[in-house]
Amino acid sequence: MLARAVAFVAIVASVAAACGGDGNERRDAVDEYVRAANTIQNRLRTQLTAASQATRAFGTKKSDIERARPRLARATLTLTKLERRLSRLDPPPEARRLHRLLLRLVALERGLMDELRRVTVVLPQLDEAARPVAAAGARLQTDLRAARSGGAQAVALDRYRARLAAPLAAVRALDPPPLLQPLQTTQLATLTRLRASAADLAAALRKRREAEVTRLVQRFQAAARTADTTAAQQGRIGAIKAYNERVRRVSTLAARVQRERDRLDRDLD
Repeated sequence: MLARAVAFVAIVASVAAACGGDGNERRDAVDEYVRAANTIQNRLRTQLTAASQATRAFGTKKSDIERARPRLARATLTLTKLERRLSRLDPPPEARRLHRLLLRLVALERGLMDELRRVTVVLPQLDEAARPVAAAGARLQTDLRAARSGGAQAVALDRYRARLAAPLAAVRALDPPPLLQPLQTTQLATLTRLRASAADLAAALRKRREAEVTRLVQRFQAAARTADTTAAQQGRIGAIKAYNERVRRVSTLAARVQRERDRLDRDLD
């Protein structure tokens, strides 16, 4: 299960309470910086709330993806605007560490948001690229049933191998986000193994190497089950764990922002 990133709107709002003017020039300078940061956030409050809602509503069903894609695109744009506007602020020396932490937090949140956006774009592309594989498999079964000799079966396998060339190229051409890289890797491995085992089986049938045919048939069938292997499953689980770790870093960084805010409040009191 994917974790959800911390809503950035709450973090920025908490910074606004960091300091209060009391005539101290250093404190007043920090207070002015915080007010400016909070003004930027307030002007994007509606969009930031929508961004937070977009992550909570994210799902990988086709209907969920269709709804989420434009919402996540808008959310990524909102966080990009926030990052750009905050980066234009000129914090006083006392608030520079807070400023750096704040920018890192926004950048991390934007990256997570954009990763989810890319999932909604690339996942349908991966599905579409692999769609011809099932049809090619069905056609192969029909051709093998109709074949009356080992040579005819070899021709059927050659045609099957040729039909997998386009899906293989299409999957390879995609640029998935980290969450989907194991899925792409599995699809590439499956298609590569299917084509290689089909070629070897066709060669054995043509040369009538009956002793090898049974083993090669088993290898061909195993290639079709590549996605179900332990390694493939571990890859997908690992990608989710890595994403959740990036979400955890958001919480950790948000806590550092809070501690820096508290430090400024104490030191400039």
